[in-house]
Amino acid sequence: MYAVVGCNECAAMWLLSDPETSDSATCPRCQKTHRTAKLKRFFESEDREAAREARAALLAKKRGESA
Repeated sequence: MYAVVGCNECAAMWLLSDPETSDSATCPRCQKTHRTAKLKRFFESEDREAAREARAALLAKKRGESA
């Protein structure tokens, strides 16, 4: 399972693999530690490539570049 999650401090989005198996995750941008149960999940999939594409689409939309 892969999830696209977001940091509430710096608004970074990243892929989290197996979100149910770990108690915490660290934001790759600001290094804040988050409880995985509290992270907002924008997208979930069993397929890593689908989650990666969803993250890219979310980032493009955030920048105003979505098609």
